[in-house]
Amino acid sequence: MEIKLIYDIETDYSKSSRLNKFFKSKNENHFWISFSIVLLTTIFNVGTIYLSLVRSTNTSLQTGRLIAFPILIGFFGWILSNLLYHGFSLLFGVQGSFKRMLTLSGYAFFPILIQEVTRLLFFLISGEIPGTLIVGQGIIRVLIENFTIFRIITIVLTFYAISENYKLSLKKSALVALLPILIIIVLRVVFSSFFNNIGITRPRLFF
Repeated sequence: MEIKLIYDIETDYSKSSRLNKFFKSKNENHFWISFSIVLLTTIFNVGTIYLSLVRSTNTSLQTGRLIAFPILIGFFGWILSNLLYHGFSLLFGVQGSFKRMLTLSGYAFFPILIQEVTRLLFFLISGEIPGTLIVGQGIIRVLIENFTIFRIITIVLTFYAISENYKLSLKKSALVALLPILIIIVLRVVFSSFFNNIGITRPRLFF
């Protein structure tokens, strides 16, 4: 029993150590790779929305707005979330580079890119966008969308990204990462109400 416990601890430490080493190896020179990850995510998301609109009856009225919103909101969300990470981290009296945080968070964002590629492939095969199959409205729907397996992995990776950039413990990094998520969930509920009121489908937010 004691041997198994030691093995489990060493295994967990090994996994954590690999993640720490990965983020430690990334710096501001890798910014454009992170930017490309976010850009590709946006492109795949917009592609899914556009193809779904092609099959709808109001394409000519809605296409322009629904393609513009994901692009703007995607990058706005990425920058906003990192501003919040930066601000909350500084409350602990530490120093860190905002540009490097953007870089590290872009790498942590990679599972969302996989999610958007999967959504597009799912739509091409089935003709349905996975998000439209979710049961529920308002806050329940937003929570389900915001905590997919891909997003949960991204959140965990963000813990390590924040920990590396600001030299915080994982517990403090988790707090820094989760506070903006709570704010963003509220914003998503507000956005959902806004888009429903003006009669168009809410674009997915990437943050």
